[in-house]
Amino acid sequence: MSLWSGSNYVGPEELNWYQGKGRFTYPNGVVYEGEFNKGEFHGDGVLIYPNGGRYVAKWERGKMIEGKYFFYDNLEYKKDDWDYCTL
Repeated sequence: MSLWSGSNYVGPEELNWYQGKGRFTYPNGVVYEGEFNKGEFHGDGVLIYPNGGRYVAKWERGKMIEGKYFFYDNLEYKKDDWDYCTL
């Protein structure tokens, strides 16, 4: 656990970098499970939120390049046809 941030990483390391498949937990309870390269999210990974929602995405050098959000009940959020909260 990082003493200054309260975050936690479990997984392989290479030359003091997070490398390969691992699990990173933020102090607010959000968890990233997936691939790392040189300490950054890279490849396939999932952000899991404390409310049960999850963001399944592909990452490149720490930035999300494509992904989908799913609510706790597995309902997928789709911006173009989101009619659930309209009058």
